Amino acid sequence: MRSLCALGASLLLSTSVAAAQTPLEIEEAVDQSEAAFERSSEGVLRIDDADGSALGVVESSFAAPNLRQDDPTSVPSEGYFFDEDQPRAFWRSQNGRRIVHPMSAPNYNDDAYITSDIRGHYMNHQFPRNGVTNGGAARTYGFQFRKAIDERFQFQVSKLGFNDVHLGGSEEAGLDDLAVAIKYAFLQDWESQTHASIGVGYELGIGDDDTLGGDDEFRVFGALNKGFDRSHFGLSVNALFATGSENVNGDSDRLSAHLHYDYEVNDMFSPIVELNYYKTLSNGAPVTPFGGLDLGNFGGNEDEDSLSIAIGGEVRLQRDLAVRLGYESPLTDSVDLWGYRWTASAIWRF
Repeated sequence: MRSLCALGASLLLSTSVAAAQTPLEIEEAVDQSEAAFERSSEGVLRIDDADGSALGVVESSFAAPNLRQDDPTSVPSEGYFFDEDQPRAFWRSQNGRRIVHPMSAPNYNDDAYITSDIRGHYMNHQFPRNGVTNGGAARTYGFQFRKAIDERFQFQVSKLGFNDVHLGGSEEAGLDDLAVAIKYAFLQDWESQTHASIGVGYELGIGDDDTLGGDDEFRVFGALNKGFDRSHFGLSVNALFATGSENVNGDSDRLSAHLHYDYEVNDMFSPIVELNYYKTLSNGAPVTPFGGLDLGNFGGNEDEDSLSIAIGGEVRLQRDLAVRLGYESPLTDSVDLWGYRWTASAIWRF
């Protein structure tokens, strides 16, 4: 580009010198033509004389691309990238916006992005004091692992951890179930900020029945994400099919749906609002009059749905580490396990 600009300037200067008639005029034209090169974002070269008058303008079709962070078309490569100029910047998508993953219902609330990361979460779920459980709590210490196989496929360990359940004056602690999945992102349109994926998974009921484990189920899920400048929306849906009836609480087929919204306030912070919906599709050997939400698979509550709202935010500590905290409470008055919940989590990307 510099050579093209210099060539254009030389041509214009040569024209002005050629127009001079005498050696004195030629010398004066050269001495007075101290050209200043100024390239704009449109690739225009403006050549000014010493007195400020324009000698000419050269337009170039080889203009350098605009790489401003606020330009949605600023990054020419597909996928995620690091902003090396800002140490506190988190991973960005191609349009320069940060990717904020779902905060609540971590076992089922997914998105359509293909990433490699390790996630840890702590859930303090309080049962309703005036409900069927008469109080109590379930505390989950969970771990998740995601690995991008390529730009379209991702392997997930979506559920693994440890549960601590306080109920009826007793306390039980034990291993949670293990769930794995494969996700395929069939739509990755970075220019329009539109992404979609589908996936399948299976949960192995290796956990303890007394601590909300012991569920074997097949999972089919999908996700859709759409961005508008600094705003980002997400939707994920799960169809869960019980493959056994070993759980003493019964097993049922279920449906869950999750809505996500976040807004990028600045490099470090994004507020998050999410809605989580659970529906029992068919009672399976019902022992309890309620479903298990995302805590476990119980056999009851076919006639009632559950809807909750989670409000929180994400703080990006550095370019590959973010922490989140959210508070969740029910919006429906169903017979279920909802009191309230705090969820704290961290994501480290690699």
